[in-house]
Amino acid sequence: MQLRFCVTTCMALMCSSTPVYAVSYGHEECVWHGVLVNNKQSNYKFVVYPSAFNSTLTYSTYSYITSWNNISDNVHTQKLFYSPDLQNQNYERIEGCDLGDNILGRMIPYDCSNQPFDENTNPILNSNWYRVVIKVNTRQYNYSNSYQTIFSYYSTPYCTPAQLANSTIIHEVGHALKLKHPKKDCSLFYHMHNFNDYPSSIMNEGIRDASTLYISNTITIHDECELKFKWD
Repeated sequence: MQLRFCVTTCMALMCSSTPVYAVSYGHEECVWHGVLVNNKQSNYKFVVYPSAFNSTLTYSTYSYITSWNNISDNVHTQKLFYSPDLQNQNYERIEGCDLGDNILGRMIPYDCSNQPFDENTNPILNSNWYRVVIKVNTRQYNYSNSYQTIFSYYSTPYCTPAQLANSTIIHEVGHALKLKHPKKDCSLFYHMHNFNDYPSSIMNEGIRDASTLYISNTITIHDECELKFKWD
């Protein structure tokens, strides 16, 4: 459930020579079961806290919270920026903190006792969640007397700092919507990157570079299929 440095099944229906994709098919192993109890299943309101901002993580970055809208009629995500009257509301939170050297973001689900789930215990993750907190890494590095965020330091020609920040938000919100990291061999030919067995997906773990082109910076057909499989 964390984005580290380091798409499920859809069917192609052929009509004449033009493929038509039925995006309601997916894979059980690519989604978690259960719902977010207190937010009417898949209606999420994310409050972005002041700690989640820096020179790379901007107001524009958090507009990508709503990227998962308009795919499934049963999914709606909304962004809210912190104000005192929202502090005690039962909304999901996005907070900034130091996550160390190798993690851009983490999604942490909580149970009915307000205890975080163990991300390595899949049966628990397949239960209902009662709230979600997304942590984004705001750690600073000092190279050549200039400060950069972790997003700038690890960027590549295939993923600019802004793209990396934006895709981190989309990725972690995808986890909050109960999408897992994809498994190998869980896509059809038009989802799959030709150099590996992973589907092209923003939910893949890692960042996009010359060796990981299957990691998308945007939502793909695979991701749409999985979201619809989970919520439709």
